[in-house]
Amino acid sequence: MRKTSVFVVIGMLSFLSFGTIQARADSDPNPDLSPLDRPDYDPDHAFYQIAPSRWAMGLRAAINAFPFNSAVGNSYQLFGEWVLPFQNMGLFSLGGHFGSFPINTSGQNLATYIPVNYSSMMGGLQFRYQFRYSKFQLFVPTVAIEPDYYAIRLGSNGPNTTTTTGIIFSFDAGFMINMGWIDRDTARDAYQTIALTRSYLTFEIHPLSISDSNISVSGTFFYSGLRLEFE
Repeated sequence: MRKTSVFVVIGMLSFLSFGTIQARADSDPNPDLSPLDRPDYDPDHAFYQIAPSRWAMGLRAAINAFPFNSAVGNSYQLFGEWVLPFQNMGLFSLGGHFGSFPINTSGQNLATYIPVNYSSMMGGLQFRYQFRYSKFQLFVPTVAIEPDYYAIRLGSNGPNTTTTTGIIFSFDAGFMINMGWIDRDTARDAYQTIALTRSYLTFEIHPLSISDSNISVSGTFFYSGLRLEFE
C-alpha cells in the first residue's frame, strides 16, 4: 500500500511538471531573448536563482512523538498554492491541501484515545506569507492561516464510528531551507528542464484543538516536508 502511494505521488509530480514545461514554452513571447536583455536581469545572480515563482506544490507530514515525545501525529498532506504577483517584500500565496489524518494519541496526555485509522481525512485552505527579503535566500521564515475540516473515524464497525467537526481555524509558523542554495548545479538544471524556480525543505509548528461530541484533542503538530515552486 505504501509503495503504491509513493508511485501515485511521483506520477502526479511528473504530470504537473510536464504541464509546466509546456505552459512555459507556449507562454514565452520571445524564447530567444538574451538573459542580459530581460527587464529582471540581475548581474549578481544567474537568472535561475532569482526567477519569479508563480505557483507551488508539495507534501508535508507530522509523525507521532517526533521530534519530541509531546508531538501529536499523524498527518499526511498534499498541497498546492498560487503565488500572488506584484510583490516586493515577502510573498503571499493562496492554496488548498488535502490528506489522511490517522491521528495517533497513544502515549499522549490527552482526554480521548483515538485509534490510528487511515480513513480519517482532512482538507482545507491556507493563506501563507513568506518573509523573503532576497530572491536567493537560504532560510525563509513563513506563517500561514488555515481553515480546515476534519472527518475522524474512531472505529471500523458499528454506530458512531465517525465524528465530524466544523471549520477549525489554526495557524502555522516555521521556516524553509532553499535547496538551490546548497546544490546550485541541480537547481540550474531543474529550472532549464521543468521551470522549477525553488525547492525547499519545510518545517512548521501547527497548534491544533479539536472538540466534538466524541473526542477532545489539543496538541501541537510538527510538520516537515518538501515544497516545489515553478515559474
